Amino acid sequence: LLPPPWGWVAVTFGLGGTAGVGLAHHLGLLGSTVDVTLAGCGLLLCTTAGSLAAGVPFQWLVAPLVAASGLALFFDSKSLREYTMFVGGAFFTGVWFVQQHFWFLDIYVGGMSLQAVCKLALAALVPALMVPGL
Repeated sequence: LLPPPWGWVAVTFGLGGTAGVGLAHHLGLLGSTVDVTLAGCGLLLCTTAGSLAAGVPFQWLVAPLVAASGLALFFDSKSLREYTMFVGGAFFTGVWFVQQHFWFLDIYVGGMSLQAVCKLALAALVPALMVPGL
């Protein structure tokens, strides 16, 4: 979606900003030193940049943004509803990624078609997202 130099800038911004928010969370700075609202806005901007660089079309851009906003709201409220928003958005983003990059390949991996492997991977994604920290 983005031309070559801007795609690299967007990937760098997305990965660096997300790593910064993750590091702030890991060090316990969210809420005390770094405002959770500011970190949430940064997470949304980084998700948008990374999604556009990965080629997510505009009709699917809602899924990663819902996941990022759900995660940002979960940082603040620790509510199950916000975490469910994150899980749903991340799952649909994973569905788009697998469908766009692997679904059309007609190859076999260990005697199974790649489409069956993709279905199993997406089925395993849901419980992995449901348990925080897994």
